[in-house]
Amino acid sequence: MLVLTVPYSIEEQTIEHFPELHEYAVTQIGRHSILVNRTRDGAVQVFENLVFHLGSGAALEMREFSERDLIGRLAGAGFGQIQVHGESCERFGIYFPEKWSLPIAARKGDYALGRDSMREIMDEFARRTLRLAQLNEKPWTKLGRALGFL
Repeated sequence: MLVLTVPYSIEEQTIEHFPELHEYAVTQIGRHSILVNRTRDGAVQVFENLVFHLGSGAALEMREFSERDLIGRLAGAGFGQIQVHGESCERFGIYFPEKWSLPIAARKGDYALGRDSMREIMDEFARRTLRLAQLNEKPWTKLGRALGFL
């Protein structure tokens, strides 16, 4: 089960703000942030009027998803029973005044796990946890960690 919330529009397609992004940095010029990018073919691009989530410099808006594209990507990844939830329930403080950026729920596979399936999952988790602990004690792992490779 996946519950997804992400800012999105009801436009037809996702909009990539920087489709040729390759080697880039966000920097300040005066009081304004700009993005400077060198594309794969070496061209230099400069972008102004950047949009940040959570305030200036916190998280650069790279794209504006569309609802249709998100649903298509979820279906392409094997999710089914995809539903956009726009029902307000003011009694519990849930209010959706707009028709975009609504929560999306999707299901992949059976929802209910039987006792046997849960036991298999827990056993596999325990086996993999033990194996990871064993690998962490190997000399090559310790050397890689000491050299900064891990």
